[in-house]
Amino acid sequence: MQRGSTALPQPVAAALLRPASGRSRVEPGAPLPPQNVHEFYASPETAAAAADGLRALGFVVRAQSRLAVSFAGPKELFERAFGAPLTLLRLDPKTGRPSPEGVPAGYAAQGPLTVPEALQPYVEQITLQQGVRYWEPEGRR
Repeated sequence: MQRGSTALPQPVAAALLRPASGRSRVEPGAPLPPQNVHEFYASPETAAAAADGLRALGFVVRAQSRLAVSFAGPKELFERAFGAPLTLLRLDPKTGRPSPEGVPAGYAAQGPLTVPEALQPYVEQITLQQGVRYWEPEGRR
């Protein structure tokens, strides 16, 4: 989104892929240290099937790896596909704190995001992504 734009950003999310090893990385306490991250890689076929499934639902795939698929789409599509309303987060650019008059900074789900049945063989979890936030230090305006 360009500076001064009044258009709202589209939600961006990651589909966390099911590892080929069968181990889950989304369960509480699941270790994911760098030395064994390869144990949590999905197969290339799983990554491709997840990306294709997201496209079939109407999303735009932004990137894919053996850990996740990044995708975006209209807010209404997210709500319909994953079964939870989304709320736009707005933050004060000076403080980084929530503010109704602040700049758009991503979306929050107002309930769990449910993985659609067609994606369940390939995707463990859907997580909304927050944009990078840059704050100007006090006194530099």
